[in-house]
Amino acid sequence: MLVTMWSMGGIGEEPTDAERERMEQLLRRRTRPDNEMPVTVALDLTLARNDDVALGIGAAMVYRNGVAFQLLAVSRTSTYLDFFGHHPRRRDGSHGLLLGVEYSDGRRATTAGRTWLDAVDRDDDDGPALTMGGGGSSDRRAEAEFFLSPVPPPGPLTFVVLWPAAGLPETTVATTADPLAAAVAGVVELWPWQPVDRSCPPPPDLPASGWFAGP
Repeated sequence: MLVTMWSMGGIGEEPTDAERERMEQLLRRRTRPDNEMPVTVALDLTLARNDDVALGIGAAMVYRNGVAFQLLAVSRTSTYLDFFGHHPRRRDGSHGLLLGVEYSDGRRATTAGRTWLDAVDRDDDDGPALTMGGGGSSDRRAEAEFFLSPVPPPGPLTFVVLWPAAGLPETTVATTADPLAAAVAGVVELWPWQPVDRSCPPPPDLPASGWFAGP
């Protein structure tokens, strides 16, 4: 599959020109631009909490194609915080964090199920997408970056979280997307966008003699 080849840095068949163009279009829609200066908007949302763990979002960075934000979890005790559900002491994955967003027009994006990259093999690649980026965790703190695309339209914006391992049941928090939608007008394009060269590199030259030259 093209996604596997792409994510593995060239392992698999070389994509066709049409596949490559489609992937570039998806990347432009679904990832943070590298030629824009975003506008920062304060969200300051506590999404869920109990006596031991709190989960929230501070500021968001608005781009023309989406919104980047950081999810923060803090713990009162020395409990290992793991967004991803892959801690070696917990192998069933059931404790992984689920995060969803619902736009004012009813469209939804979620970390559950398929990712936006699966749209390479589908025809419904214009819907909202919520992509988890980098992050890290320690005994009492965990952070993860997300990119929500496209920018939500004005009106209500709803966040939904579920984190069983942290003792957080499904919780819904409503806010407004008006400041996010309005911030798009202030985004500055720094320079024209240029595609990244994602072609597979040629195989390395091997010595003419010796073990690496082959039998």
